[in-house]
Amino acid sequence: MVACSKDGNPAISSGGPTSSSSSSSSSSSSTSSTASSGAAACTFTTTDVSTPPRTPRAEHTKLEAAHHDGYDRITFTFQGTSPGYRVGYIERPVRQDGSGKEMSVKGTSVLAVHMDNASGYHLDGDNSAPTYTGPDRMTPATPVVQELVRTGDFEGVLTWVAGVKGKPGFKVTRLDDPARLVIDVCA
Repeated sequence: MVACSKDGNPAISSGGPTSSSSSSSSSSSSTSSTASSGAAACTFTTTDVSTPPRTPRAEHTKLEAAHHDGYDRITFTFQGTSPGYRVGYIERPVRQDGSGKEMSVKGTSVLAVHMDNASGYHLDGDNSAPTYTGPDRMTPATPVVQELVRTGDFEGVLTWVAGVKGKPGFKVTRLDDPARLVIDVCA
């Protein structure tokens, strides 16, 4: 088990495998992370988690990041359904989907959020239009999540990365009504 210190850096502690789930999704891992900032403890993984794509295509409309007691939360909101996903740490350099262009990202580690059958556009021939009109890069006022950068919206795959302080554990939850993909990062 990995315990998150106040600075978001992992430290080893005792414990066994953990899993977390919600009514809409589940993820499990043999590695986890627990907040120890004096706040309510949170048990999160540092191992990749994923679910298969869903239909119809998820249309991204909003991105938010906020600090909560013991964790930073990243929330992607969608029209229709929430997408399938793969979330996990990646090595640098971070590359833009399609072009391969190198992208700069703040933080000591990079958490990739790869969303399948998702886009920031409504694709309907001559009636196509963006559904996400926010920035492609944002710096939230959160202690662990240092920056969020859109690295791709290409061929039905929407990809964002989060530059984070340390390599903290994370938990992914897929919610409906409204459709959301929520990533909590141990703080």
